[in-house]
Amino acid sequence: MGRRLLLCLLLGASLLGTSRAARADDDTMKAARKLAEMNGMVAIMTAQAESLVGFVRAAITQTNPRQGTEIEDVIEQFVAPTVQKNIPALLDATTQLYRPR
Repeated sequence: MGRRLLLCLLLGASLLGTSRAARADDDTMKAARKLAEMNGMVAIMTAQAESLVGFVRAAITQTNPRQGTEIEDVIEQFVAPTVQKNIPALLDATTQLYRPR
């Protein structure tokens, strides 16, 4: 019985340590994201997203030159909003690159 109690206590202590490490990692990631935001990463990513949309627009227009209006509608309704919507996820992924290992 004493051995089981010791094992349970050790398991609980190891889980507690894991939880603290996860919290510390989460705090580190929040700080990294805040730093990235303060350094203008959102503006940089927004400019890159606009450039990407421009490249997509040009590529589709070049391969389908007769459908300019339809292409513009698709770009404005689907491509541009989707790219802009994913900027926060891109920022999160970027800050993951700098997390401590």
